[in-house]
Amino acid sequence: MNVFPPLSTFRGWIRRQTEVRIGPTTSPLAKREMVRRTLEAGQALQCAGGVLWITSDADRRDVLLREGERFAFGSKAILLIEALEDSVVAIR
Repeated sequence: MNVFPPLSTFRGWIRRQTEVRIGPTTSPLAKREMVRRTLEAGQALQCAGGVLWITSDADRRDVLLREGERFAFGSKAILLIEALEDSVVAIR
């Protein structure tokens, strides 16, 4: 049985991490690897391969993206991205 910690646990982890600002880029992620990224207003996150689980400080919902899917936030957002399998994340 999988038990997921409460969202507040992830938000606390996000706040403690060093902020990373990136422009248009593509990054490979190994299965279960987690990274923190800042998405500026107007940018979108795209799953270029695999499956990504996204948690954001700007939205109460978690988002699952499969290959080819993208998601944009209306304003600046700090994201916690976890690869549920070997994946590629693109921020544009």
